[in-house]
Amino acid sequence: MEESARHVFLSYAAADTLPVQRVVSLLRNRGWPIWWDQEQLLIGERPSDTILQAIEDASCVVVFWSSSALESNWVLDEAEEAQRASKLVPVRLEDVMPPLGLRQHLFVDLFTQDQEAEARLLAHIEARLEADKASLSPHGRHTPLEIPSLLNDPHTEPKERAAIGDRLARLGDLGPGVGLSAGGLPDIGWCKVPSGTFSFGDALEPIEIDEYYMARFPVTNAQFQTFIEDGGYDQDAWWEDLDDRAPASHGRWNVPNRPRERVLWCEAVAYCRWLSKRLGYRVRLPTEHEWEKAARGQDARIYPWGDQYEAGYAHVDESGAGISGAKPEETIAVGLFPHGASPYGVEDMSGNVWEWCANEYGSPQRTQISGDAARSLRGGSWQDLPFSATNSYRFWYFSGERHSHVGFRVCCSCPVDAKQRRGQVEEAKHTRRKTHERGNATQTIVGKRSSADYDVFLCHNSEDKEEVERIGRALIERGILPWLDKWDLRPGYTWQEAIEAQIEAGRAAAIIVGDSGFGQWHTKEMRAFISEYLDRELPVIPVLLPTAQTTPTLPIFLRDLTWVDFREVGAIDRLVWGITGDKSGTPMRPRPP
Repeated sequence: MEESARHVFLSYAAADTLPVQRVVSLLRNRGWPIWWDQEQLLIGERPSDTILQAIEDASCVVVFWSSSALESNWVLDEAEEAQRASKLVPVRLEDVMPPLGLRQHLFVDLFTQDQEAEARLLAHIEARLEADKASLSPHGRHTPLEIPSLLNDPHTEPKERAAIGDRLARLGDLGPGVGLSAGGLPDIGWCKVPSGTFSFGDALEPIEIDEYYMARFPVTNAQFQTFIEDGGYDQDAWWEDLDDRAPASHGRWNVPNRPRERVLWCEAVAYCRWLSKRLGYRVRLPTEHEWEKAARGQDARIYPWGDQYEAGYAHVDESGAGISGAKPEETIAVGLFPHGASPYGVEDMSGNVWEWCANEYGSPQRTQISGDAARSLRGGSWQDLPFSATNSYRFWYFSGERHSHVGFRVCCSCPVDAKQRRGQVEEAKHTRRKTHERGNATQTIVGKRSSADYDVFLCHNSEDKEEVERIGRALIERGILPWLDKWDLRPGYTWQEAIEAQIEAGRAAAIIVGDSGFGQWHTKEMRAFISEYLDRELPVIPVLLPTAQTTPTLPIFLRDLTWVDFREVGAIDRLVWGITGDKSGTPMRPRPP
């Protein structure tokens, strides 16, 4: 690596020093600079200041998860800061699950018998270091306002385009249709393909197709990882009648906004079944007819954008077309060629990864699940010449073959569209307003229904319950519906799942601190809110109770937030302002130094 490359920060629990030393040796053998407390923390330094600066200066932060790490406040704080800076590289030393809010990343598991795990970890770290090096070059200096014009410009060099994609991933800016929804499910951007006849194949055979919807992008690493983390490989229902069921495998390039590759056909089918269940409507692989119509429209064009190959319109090997310029020998982020979209707005139909179709290659009309026939692929890939990325070019692999240039995208007949979702949201708001109008605290508390009805989660130490209840009742009197465990945890139900569901569905959180400080679950809830809500731009409001110490000891990530201090007059009005955005009371003031 060049001297400009920054270091790799290692975060771990003291009990895991031995396995971490193994990784230290691997990194040093590559000549990569590392930061770990065994060597960099000096006697007399303030650890928190030194660590925060080291994370800021790092290219990536490798967090080693274990049962000991889950009990370490240092590891949890470092992981949250790494996530906020889009530098987190999670590694599991044991079969444990990180806290809510830190689970959406791709893991490297070093506790299994997978012989390739260390190589994948090194490859991922190297990609971060290279991306960081690129960000120090002119390619990485573009402002967010410059990026759209650069992506729409066919003259933007392939490596510069790829660097932009990796930078967006590091910033956590995956964009619509690329990452996850607020509920943690794949955010599929649907493009409507109207019913009608189109010309299929080189022979331009007229084919009639009903209306359907095609995903704007191929399924990304971030979207496929949710299937794995939700137990997708362990549930038989997703794999019924599939002959090539295999253990979960990793992609070669696990950057969140890149297309998932090395996917078997049966894995793509299982993913569609899982996603259908989670979204509530059927999601599937497209047939070749559907894929081709989404790519070419009704005018029989040869490429999604027209009849001629245009340099800089797709991620393919352009050298065979007599076009100079180095290109990345790997996948790149989806959505980097908006000018290459099809007539229906579907992107990345040419190049990057081949895409599985539902039908057999030899018999396009056959889409049954069982059988060992070869399945069709469309679209070409990063390693193929432009002629294989035409709209009509057909290719195939057997369903059990795994390749680093093969991925997939999904389609459906009728998704829940944006209008329906807006109607559901408005209905929920109307129901909440009616609940608030019922008049008194008792009626409102009894009328609680689902996690989507509450306005604010009251996160607190159980030692402060009495004072927190007073705040809850005061909020209800002002038309704000709070979630409080004592009022809203239904007997006989798993309380951990209820709390997690409310965290995911909530709109605001009040982190309440009294003289008792932070309790065990108080702290875990707080960490989850900081990770989830700040990313979703929802309010996280620190609250000081009348019993709070003059200068309470606060976690790192609460120190920059504006506080509501109940030791002062007008605090309840400031809290309402923070929750609703309605400035009807005295403004909140920053916490005093």
